[in-house]
Amino acid sequence: MKKPLVIILLFIISFNLYAQEKIFQMAEDFFLNDRPNEAIPLLIAAMQQDPSNAQIYMMLGISYTQTGNFTRAAETFLEGARRASRERDMFYFNAGNIFYIMGQYAQADEMYSKAIAENRSNGNIYLNRANARLNLQRFEEAIADYRIFLAFEPNNHQRESILQLIALIEARLTQQRAREAEQERQRIAEEQRQRELIAAEEQRRLEQEAEEERQRIAEEQRRLEQEAEQERQRIAEEQRRLEQEAEQERQRIAEEQRRLEQEAEQERQRLAEEQRQREFLEEMERQRIAEEQRRQELLEEVMGSLRNVLEETRSVSAGVDRIMIYDEELSLDD
Repeated sequence: MKKPLVIILLFIISFNLYAQEKIFQMAEDFFLNDRPNEAIPLLIAAMQQDPSNAQIYMMLGISYTQTGNFTRAAETFLEGARRASRERDMFYFNAGNIFYIMGQYAQADEMYSKAIAENRSNGNIYLNRANARLNLQRFEEAIADYRIFLAFEPNNHQRESILQLIALIEARLTQQRAREAEQERQRIAEEQRQRELIAAEEQRRLEQEAEEERQRIAEEQRRLEQEAEQERQRIAEEQRRLEQEAEQERQRIAEEQRRLEQEAEQERQRLAEEQRQREFLEEMERQRIAEEQRRQELLEEVMGSLRNVLEETRSVSAGVDRIMIYDEELSLDD
């Protein structure tokens, strides 16, 4: 059972290999006979069946170039460079040629530089990079690449043309350097003139600012002197006002002192009068008390005399029924 299955698998594999080879062979026939439009779909099919085949990418990229589809051509060459294990320099070289055809000289220079990094012994790459750098106006680098190319191929049929081109570029560089030197001289002279103009203008500005500052300082000085005079007058007026207020305060204090002294004198007199009144009243009260005491003593003396008389009368006058004794206060004249 296993043997027939193995045979079937081998048949399928063999058929697929045969189909792949047939497709590639057909694509290669169209490619070699300059029939890129018929070759492109077969190459795409072959690439899908064998994506690691670098030759397919090369042929497909060239076919795209022949049909004028430069964008797809460049993409195909770059994809081939990514997948290829050898001859990567040719993929980068062809990608550079495509970018050069499209006028994208910076990208072309980058691709040629990558190709040189892969293979430094291919003089054609230096030649094409020189042309790209010539279009980028990187003249000195272009001359260096042209010289490297001639070193690789000293007998090349383009040698004289390249040497003439180098001489023309060098003459142009000489003229350009002379123009640049003259322009630099003029630029330096113009910068010097501009600096002198700026310096003169700056000097005028500084002098004007100095004059304005001098006037400002003089005006500020006058203002300060005026303010100082006004302040002096204000202080003098304030001094006069304070002296007047001080004099008024002194007079007020003196008047207040006189008033207080007068009030104190009046108070002293009042107190003295009150003292005299108190002393008078005390004397009157003392006299009254003394008089009262004298009267009391006199009354007691009279009462004592009356008692004596009564006692004597009681013993003498038996017929007398009763004797009335008055205890009231007797009024006696001095």
